Amino acid sequence: MNDVILIITEGLKPEHDKLKEIKNLFLSKKRNIVLSPDVGSILNLCKDIKADPYLDYLSWLKEKGKTNDIIDSLSVDDISEVFLFFDYDCHGIIKNDFQNTQLKNYNKDLQYLLEVCNESTSQLGKLFISYPMIESLWDIPKNSNFSNCNKNCFYDIDKLKHYKQIITNKNNDRNKRSMDLSLWKKYLSIHIDRFFLLTNCENYKSITSLTYKDVIDYDLNLLHKIESYLSETYHKVFAINPLPFFIIEIGGEKGVESFLIDIEKPDFDFINTDCCKLFLQTIKMIK
Repeated sequence: MNDVILIITEGLKPEHDKLKEIKNLFLSKKRNIVLSPDVGSILNLCKDIKADPYLDYLSWLKEKGKTNDIIDSLSVDDISEVFLFFDYDCHGIIKNDFQNTQLKNYNKDLQYLLEVCNESTSQLGKLFISYPMIESLWDIPKNSNFSNCNKNCFYDIDKLKHYKQIITNKNNDRNKRSMDLSLWKKYLSIHIDRFFLLTNCENYKSITSLTYKDVIDYDLNLLHKIESYLSETYHKVFAINPLPFFIIEIGGEKGVESFLIDIEKPDFDFINTDCCKLFLQTIKMIK
């Protein structure tokens, strides 16, 4: 097997199920995607990369006993791209952290990883972080447009231990064994919309105004800086899922065209909302 896309994930479900659906719906059947067993906390990865900036993921997985028959059969030369999917587990960091010291260190470690794991064809691959978890994919009330979900997609960090149950109660699409193409398009487009509202709300108009260049130039480092500021200053996380950016990376312009749709426009002027004012203030503070 050659030209393999190796995907390393923090957990097994729902990560593996959703990535397999994405492959079947949006990607060329010729792409050889290999999923690793769950590898646990992102902090372990950070520690190991700091110790070895040229970390070989195949050897790393084998050392941790996180392999399967397919991974055992691979060599480094077989792998053309590497993607990593992890959660923003800040809620486990702030317990008894009254000065935010551990949270700040955690955010710095993730910023470091985003800087060194920034290219899928490089040795360390491309890192995607779900804020706050992979379940953020479904973080929109069923049958609502973006304007309705916009008012409740911030979460207090101390409530994130219940986040999975919150999403289950909020949207029963999470309980579906699989989602059809139209439903996937809606969710992926909503998270693209959220990303640009958060990172460029002063200039961003609507999803229909985006060009392919706008989308491919997305900045995950800026996103994390904003999320870090929100978490350290307000102890809040804004829910964004990175799965659409994964499709952009391996699907190219056709991949973007395959899922980007015009979602319903908000029924109010977003630029005057408290959310937008907070985004603008945050961007001003981190620059």
